[in-house]
Amino acid sequence: MSSLASYLMMLGNAAGLIGFIAFAHNKLGDYPKPLPKNKDTGKELIEALLIWGFVFTSVFVFVYYGWVLDSYYPYLPLGPLNIPLHSIIVLIFPVAFVTLVNHWGFADLGFRKSFYRKPAFFAIIIGLLWGIVPAFFETTSPIPVPLLLYYIYTPAFLEELVHRGIIQSKLERALGQQKAWLLGGILFGLVHIPTDFFGPVAASYGDIMMSFLALAGQIAAGWFWGVLYIKTRNLIPCIASHYLINFASGIIVWFM
Repeated sequence: MSSLASYLMMLGNAAGLIGFIAFAHNKLGDYPKPLPKNKDTGKELIEALLIWGFVFTSVFVFVYYGWVLDSYYPYLPLGPLNIPLHSIIVLIFPVAFVTLVNHWGFADLGFRKSFYRKPAFFAIIIGLLWGIVPAFFETTSPIPVPLLLYYIYTPAFLEELVHRGIIQSKLERALGQQKAWLLGGILFGLVHIPTDFFGPVAASYGDIMMSFLALAGQIAAGWFWGVLYIKTRNLIPCIASHYLINFASGIIVWFM
């Protein structure tokens, strides 16, 4: 694929997601009742940024060791897979913090029995449709089954739990719904800076413009799932949507 075609595809991805955000924001019913605000909003905001900073640092170290230094990074062997330490500690620290310090339960993390159906179905359908597009425009290889199973955990489950279930929920308790998904989406994009500018995205494209376009798409994706997480009040549809957007093309080619 030419550089121009790659630019247009990345621009189209970000622009399309922004269109879906506008539709979800305006057309998928009213926003539900906000989460109760913390009396100490400053503390809630600082905790959200602390957790984000921990995650960013872990991503930075993981990418820097693997792609810049080309050095050893600790892994945990699990069958045919090697699970990086990063994928474990960015689950343990945020969850331990909100359960032990803030006394959150499953519902606070976004795992609720009920959900608002219209935005939930929208999230999953867009995830599927948007996810299969790359299969028709670029060469896509089938993703091995062990990796498909691993990718349910990370990035789909892990990023949604940490960024929507924890960080955005804390931002909502501090700033309200609209500012929460706006800031939460930006933070979600920014945590990908190591990946985009000196990690796998940079290694794949070798083009600084593609790194910036990837970052724009990730911010838009953060807004997309941020709005839909608030409107569904459930993390499961966002996890499914995230998984499909990232990997549906690698699944569908098994059947092509």
